[in-house]
Amino acid sequence: MSKIKNISNNNPSEYLYGEIDLKDILSTILREKKIILFTTFTSGLLAFFYLLNARPIWNGSFEILIQEEVANKSGEINPLIGKFTGSLGQNSNETLKKILKSPLVLKPVYEYVQNYSSENNLSTKNNFESWSEKHLNIDFTESSSVLKINYLSSDKNLILNALNLISNEYQDYSKQEKEYRLNKTISYLINQKKIMKIKSSKSQEAFNDFSIKNGLGNLDGIVNLDKTNTIKSLGNISFKSSSTQRFKSQFLALEELEAEYIRLSSAYKPESKEMKFLKRKIETLRNSLKKPSEILLKFNDLSAAKERDEVLLSKVSEELEILKLEKLNSPDPWKIISEPTLDEDKIFPKESSTLLIFIFVGILISLLIAILKEKVSDKIFTKNGINSLIKCDLIETIYNHEADLSIEIINKITKNDQEVGLINYSNLDNNFLNKLLKQNLNLVGEDINNLKDFNKIILLIEKGFITSKELKII
Repeated sequence: MSKIKNISNNNPSEYLYGEIDLKDILSTILREKKIILFTTFTSGLLAFFYLLNARPIWNGSFEILIQEEVANKSGEINPLIGKFTGSLGQNSNETLKKILKSPLVLKPVYEYVQNYSSENNLSTKNNFESWSEKHLNIDFTESSSVLKINYLSSDKNLILNALNLISNEYQDYSKQEKEYRLNKTISYLINQKKIMKIKSSKSQEAFNDFSIKNGLGNLDGIVNLDKTNTIKSLGNISFKSSSTQRFKSQFLALEELEAEYIRLSSAYKPESKEMKFLKRKIETLRNSLKKPSEILLKFNDLSAAKERDEVLLSKVSEELEILKLEKLNSPDPWKIISEPTLDEDKIFPKESSTLLIFIFVGILISLLIAILKEKVSDKIFTKNGINSLIKCDLIETIYNHEADLSIEIINKITKNDQEVGLINYSNLDNNFLNKLLKQNLNLVGEDINNLKDFNKIILLIEKGFITSKELKII
């Protein structure tokens, strides 16, 4: 099939170079289908051999529940001490993940894997960091304390053995961690008990001395040392009934002495020995009662301090005994909630996705080869390509297998004009070309300077036959 162009300076083509024509792309695919099919088939074949020789990677996993119990037991008794002891061992999830993935915990597993790999001709060139990054994945499941451990390897037996070792190491680590925290808490409470014992003894002594000095014990002047009724709620301490009674009896005694002085004044002179003695006794008792409120406030402070120290000492002692009992029992390790198992399907390579990727890449490469091939040949295969390089209008299309129709079309164009030139850039056979030349057409050779000798020029172009260089010359 050839195209006849009418060379003219009017109505130039408006073909845009940057525009993508899907028809042109489709025609390129059809023209270069052999290259595309061959390249795609080769890519599929490469994918087959790749899948045949690729070492499969399998995945195994188990889940473990991370438990924090030591701190909670202390906190149930005393929240303040519970917070302190809890902070000794609790870690954030990210910190715990780093610890559990570190040589501190997993070095025995790494050494086992290295020995196993060496004995079974597997790769052993990884150091600990690259081994853990390549083969081990540790992460908490969403919004929970469940830790999931995944291990990747090409050896199924190694996966299960490694996972079992990891689970054992994690349980051992959890027991060691709990024992460490128990010992740390017990040591802290022992020190606190010593401090509180000394402090409680001093506050008790200060309270006793003040009570005896000011007569604030029982009526006989001795402080009640029975602690059964002395420990009360902190912040809710009141005066003992004996101390209140003590001041009451003193005021009553003062009233009685004053009444006795008045009664005896009628019988004795003020200068008498009896009256002077009674007066001194009244003054002494009266002086002792000048500041009862200050004495009572001091008594209250000392009593509160004594009882507070006794309560704290009692609580510390109680916590210490509970944790000592806890230490006698072996700490429970973290619980394995799903045993190490191997996934049924390998995670690499995936046959379907690998084949699709190879075929897709093969198609892209084949299209690139086809486009480059046509680009290097410099041949023009599209009407848009022709229009972009020459300013002329398409008149008619003639067909190599329809000579009579083609000659009729030529005659309509020439209208028996004797000075019509023919520039042939087509693959017409010689018989057809000779028939055209008999229709008053003059074949123009390579010397295009002769074009000025003709009134009309017919440019006969066949796609895929003419090059852009030839069209630029015209």
